[in-house]
Amino acid sequence: MLPLIDDEGPTLECPEDITEYADGTSSVPVEWTVPKPKDNSGLDVSMNSTHESNDYFFIGETVVTYFAWDIFENVATCSFTIIIISKYESMH
Repeated sequence: MLPLIDDEGPTLECPEDITEYADGTSSVPVEWTVPKPKDNSGLDVSMNSTHESNDYFFIGETVVTYFAWDIFENVATCSFTIIIISKYESMH
């Protein structure tokens, strides 16, 4: 029996960029659907991220990146940007 060799990374699709408005605060929680990695091997895929859904984000832009890897150490990444705008600044 030949050993299973997989050199194809998992698939991972991030949400679109998200814009939220801060109303009198410097940060707001932002929620999104967490990506679900899939792998051609059918085996489990591990995943980690720089931020979690419902984390608080400060006014400005923050890039959120997800990393997924299979048991063969093939890696996939995807990213999106959280944009927090002060409601008071957007009124000018």
